[in-house]
Amino acid sequence: MKKIFKMMFVLALLLVQLVPATLVNAVSGTNTNNGKITINNVSEDKTYAIYQILQLESYNTDTNSYSYKVVSDTWKTFLNGAGSAYVEVNEQDYVTWKSGADEIAFSKLALEYAKENNIPATKTITANEETIKNDAGVDYIEFTDLNLGYYLVDSSLGTLCGLTTTKPNASVNEKNTVPTVNKEVKEDSTGEYTDSNTAQIGQEVEFKTTITIGEGAINYVLYDKMSEGLSYVPNSIVVNKVASDGTESLVTDTNYTVTTPSEYTFVITFNNTYIATLSDTDKLVVTYKAILNDKAVVEGNGNPNETFLKYGDDTNHTTDTDTTLTYTYDFEIVKTKTDYKILTGAEFALYTSATGGTAIPLIALTDEGDYKVYRVATTEEASDPEFKSAVIQAGKVIIRGLDKDTYYLEETKAPEGYNKLPARVDFTVTGTSSDDLLVTDEVYQTNHGLVVVNKTGAELPSTGGIGTMLFILIGSVMVIGFGILLVTKLRMAKIED
Repeated sequence: MKKIFKMMFVLALLLVQLVPATLVNAVSGTNTNNGKITINNVSEDKTYAIYQILQLESYNTDTNSYSYKVVSDTWKTFLNGAGSAYVEVNEQDYVTWKSGADEIAFSKLALEYAKENNIPATKTITANEETIKNDAGVDYIEFTDLNLGYYLVDSSLGTLCGLTTTKPNASVNEKNTVPTVNKEVKEDSTGEYTDSNTAQIGQEVEFKTTITIGEGAINYVLYDKMSEGLSYVPNSIVVNKVASDGTESLVTDTNYTVTTPSEYTFVITFNNTYIATLSDTDKLVVTYKAILNDKAVVEGNGNPNETFLKYGDDTNHTTDTDTTLTYTYDFEIVKTKTDYKILTGAEFALYTSATGGTAIPLIALTDEGDYKVYRVATTEEASDPEFKSAVIQAGKVIIRGLDKDTYYLEETKAPEGYNKLPARVDFTVTGTSSDDLLVTDEVYQTNHGLVVVNKTGAELPSTGGIGTMLFILIGSVMVIGFGILLVTKLRMAKIED
């Protein structure tokens, strides 16, 4: 009951003397258009309406006696129906309040009945520069020239302001407050929620929207719209009520429903019966996920996700739109000789760790001038059975869709005649101009982008050269000469014998 009374509006009655004190404080014949209702603490651009339910036929302030009659057959139907739990209508249409009846519950039912049956308001005022008055810092509006009676007072912020009797004047304090929306996105490197984050294409991004409850407001409908670079993860929405006494999980299709109209990523409509149980100290926290996809804006203005809340009668009031931005970046790499002149023929793979791990899947894009261009593949692309990651071909390279993080290049093939790098080379994406290569007189500067240098060695000494051939030739000649000499001597020896 305490939460209900906090959410609803304080019933404020001001009893004002109708006639001079020398006269008897009894009045009759009250349809004289001399009544007035003042609503204090009004909100600019909000609409206020009053409905006369009963006529105050006569009253006596000394004895606190009031004589009410039904004002119309339309309201009589309500009073004899749903309202009969709170009031009693006799055969002469006089109305009395039942002892112990809940005026808050009665007023809610009466307002629902008026709207469902299209009962026109007795009078309507929109709070603006022309209608708002000010007294000691309090903004107020006045309904004047009213018949005396029992009035239901409504605000377009949400539920009713209250019930009051004009005798002839009455004052009601507006207790509705405007709900607010705060949208944040989780930065994976810190785990904190902020207005922006950085991510790698294919990475899951988590969002959080916090709705601060406006006391009395109804018809909460949350709208979310992601840019085309973000893909909503279906069924990832989780809604919790966060209060001083703990956290409570809301149940989809009971406390709220989710739809996905074409013009928005999703829309969450909250159950009014549940909203009515909340106080202005409670918050509704909505978390959900998206994937940064291949349509993501690289560098530039980032990838926005917008949220706003509609509320009030017929959801005709809207909070300010709150937006988060998700950024992704590119980085430039060049392969050079030791003099920093460009060198082609090398091949690389990209990693997020200095050793081990799995190479980041890449897609080869169209060359841009003398740059080879690659993009991080999305999860959907990489999961295709026929997918094969592109191999980074150096010289000059641009890699797109990187997080603001440290990455590692592993040389899988060195240019012919050059030594392959012994370990992975690291580089850090900063999201600044230092990620781009800087060239001075065709020499690449090491303080911009990443310059990977390959070294080559001189040819080592080897066997099978001209010296060996000469040695073999001379040796062969000597062997042949020795053989000839030996044969000659043997022949001469035989002749002598």
